[in-house]
Amino acid sequence: MKKIIFKLAVGISLSIFSSNFALAQTCNAAVQSSAPNSRFLVNDDATVTDLNTGLIWMQCVQGLSGADCASGTAQNLTWDLALQVPQSLNAAGGFGGSSSWRLPNYKELTSLLEIACITPAINANVFPNTPSNNFWSSTPTSQFVDYTFYVNFDTAEGAISQRTGQLFVRLVRDSGL
Repeated sequence: MKKIIFKLAVGISLSIFSSNFALAQTCNAAVQSSAPNSRFLVNDDATVTDLNTGLIWMQCVQGLSGADCASGTAQNLTWDLALQVPQSLNAAGGFGGSSSWRLPNYKELTSLLEIACITPAINANVFPNTPSNNFWSSTPTSQFVDYTFYVNFDTAEGAISQRTGQLFVRLVRDSGL
């Protein structure tokens, strides 16, 4: 599987972090948080409302559940299978009172990045047990027919990958407001 990686333009260099990644999330207190707790409302139905974007996210990645998202096994899926997850979920009655779930586009997915942290580069209080790994977006590339954008929640990098690669999935929906 070929991957093309590029750094996201977030206004800081991630080189401020040690290159020796620990198993626990590492945050730099000198960098202003891009995804503070106050930006999110954790709902009682295992969803999270992003108060900045109005999007509603599943708190757990696909395959995980529970209050701390520690039950189950996070699923690695090809892009085609990742696109089928929300279709199947919605057809079966949905989740959290909604049947309008979808794979997020690249811009939506990058909005979850916490630039002050790595391993994972997401607000771990709001989105617990998020794998420090690659997550599919719904955004295909225009230059490479068989490639799609993804976000690496280990180091806050964006890239494109062949659609046959197996990456993680977090679903989103519009607020409907």
